[in-house]
Amino acid sequence: MSKEVFATDAIKAGFQLFGKNWLMHIFFVLGYFILFYIKLNLFIPDNFKSTSTSMIINMQSGSNPGMNANELAMQLNQIQGNALGGLLMFLISTLIEMYFSGYFIRHAQNRFKGFGDLFKDVFTWKKIGNYFLANLLIVLATMGLGILFPFLIFILAASSNSFFLTTIVSILFILFIFYLFARLYFALFLVVDKGAGAIDAIEQSWEQTKGNEGQIILFFILSILLAILGFILFIVGLLFMVPVIFLAYSWFYVQLFDTEENLVATEDI
Repeated sequence: MSKEVFATDAIKAGFQLFGKNWLMHIFFVLGYFILFYIKLNLFIPDNFKSTSTSMIINMQSGSNPGMNANELAMQLNQIQGNALGGLLMFLISTLIEMYFSGYFIRHAQNRFKGFGDLFKDVFTWKKIGNYFLANLLIVLATMGLGILFPFLIFILAASSNSFFLTTIVSILFILFIFYLFARLYFALFLVVDKGAGAIDAIEQSWEQTKGNEGQIILFFILSILLAILGFILFIVGLLFMVPVIFLAYSWFYVQLFDTEENLVATEDI
């Protein structure tokens, strides 16, 4: 069992780490938001806006043998374009996410040496490949269950006719998804920070979070409340709350996974 880390300590550390370089963190997050906005405008309008239309037309073509080959070919090209655009957007999102995580981890470790140094450290082919694989496995583990959830609830509701039982099972299932995510998510940090392989990172994340599941889930809840508070503060508050949240989460990671000689001086936090 790993040492116990408290969610409230992580939030406190997030605020204190933010205060040390608050202006840099705000500009960094602002740049992230700008990149995110550019990414959405570059890819979503061109590659995804016609997805629904394509699906409808293709469904109609099944009952409309009169649709000519040119129309079917055009719809196929649209679907292929959407798939390629989606893959490219996922790639860009992953690279941005890796750099974003590396930035806050290095600050939580008091090891940030500059944006160029971080770029060289984060973007190696090995780390990118392992990050993709680890991310995919986590998505399959969590979102896959999320996709099955409505079907399970439908079957339970149809067979039991009990609203109370269906509600209890729904709550338990949601808590299980949170539990699974809490145990696995640090694998992505391990890939970015230590260059761990995807499978090894997932195994380490599962092992090192043992005993801290409740605190990690509590941290997620507190983070959501802070994000809501930032949004209420005329949205500009998010520029303050987002770095606080990610610094706190990075600090949580450092406490669980860094060795004593590399650990951020906890007494300073």
